[in-house]
Amino acid sequence: MEYSDLSKIAESGDADALLKELAQQYEDAGQYALLFEALIVGQRFALGLPVVGDLSTLDEKDPRRVALEAQYSDTCRRVGELFLSDGDVGQAFAYFRTLQEPEPIRDALRTWSKLPREEREPRLETYLEIALTHGIDPELGFEMLLEHRGICDAITFLEQQAKFDTSVRHACITRLTEAMHAELYEALQRDLEKHEGKRIPDLALVDILNGRRWLFRNNRCHVDDSHLQAVVRFAVVLEDVSALERAIELCVYGMHLPASYQRQEACPFEDFYNDYRLLLGALANHDVDHAITHYETKLSRQVEENPRAVQFPAEVVAFIQHRTGHSDRAIATFVEHLSQCPRLTLCPPLIDLCRECGDFESFLSTAIEKNNALQYTIGLIEKYDLKPSGDGR
Repeated sequence: MEYSDLSKIAESGDADALLKELAQQYEDAGQYALLFEALIVGQRFALGLPVVGDLSTLDEKDPRRVALEAQYSDTCRRVGELFLSDGDVGQAFAYFRTLQEPEPIRDALRTWSKLPREEREPRLETYLEIALTHGIDPELGFEMLLEHRGICDAITFLEQQAKFDTSVRHACITRLTEAMHAELYEALQRDLEKHEGKRIPDLALVDILNGRRWLFRNNRCHVDDSHLQAVVRFAVVLEDVSALERAIELCVYGMHLPASYQRQEACPFEDFYNDYRLLLGALANHDVDHAITHYETKLSRQVEENPRAVQFPAEVVAFIQHRTGHSDRAIATFVEHLSQCPRLTLCPPLIDLCRECGDFESFLSTAIEKNNALQYTIGLIEKYDLKPSGDGR
């Protein structure tokens, strides 16, 4: 900072030139945060306002305050763009967030993501926070998290932190499933090359397993089994058929694993990999009737043997029925087993199931049983497709 230059300008009595010189020196030095402060001081001075101090007592309609607020937005944009021109998305984000203009930051993140991996790494954590935590581009952020930090961190993020809307979460889980499948497939191909002398790149994952029990000698698992199980659990929300097919292949691989890796969970996933294989297969339109019968049988057994733990298996049954186009059966399952459950983790609410079928009688009957007039009224609005009068009262 050239203080002597500032002093000479001040001695000449030209305040405007003094403030312009200060701003220019900060800009030339790349000190953009200080440039922002200097510009705001210059704007206050030009409007005849105190250059420091609180302006909250200034009337909101005062023309000087209105002008300052307009200039403030322009200054945020200018300084944010300067940070972006230097490739510093982290600093720029604060200014564009103030403006509620995420698109320049989103564009900058996409440009950064195309850099070589080693050039992305120095600012990775800051950029992941912007993309993921602040939600500027969660799908891109998740892709970068997977590439730089791996499947373990990606799973942890989805389990503990991700609160995205449904479409974004599904996109992230689709990408996670693809990454898990690719990691497993590469590990299997390496084993093929080691034991059979060559890779077979056109061979499907399930075909690699056929007739090759040696793949699992010495209690071998080609990926972290906890990661494999987590991805399989996540996969129930998938809607993309190709992603579902990859998840099914993960289940088939899991079924081949030695006994020490065969996880048993609570009903209806006692036979973890096979049960999920049937569920995911039904979602991909494979053996739908068989899968539904499989889970309905599990639910019936649970009702007899442990009636206090019926909710989750009932949700799974209703979920499969709903996802495979049998919403009428899902309604029946819901009314019989889930109507008194305050919170659901997998099955859609009853109102959604009834809306799909265009039949709200079950919803209305349940509301009467609960003595819930509000729920009953909501059902009537849906049943008769009632509209507001339009007068706003």
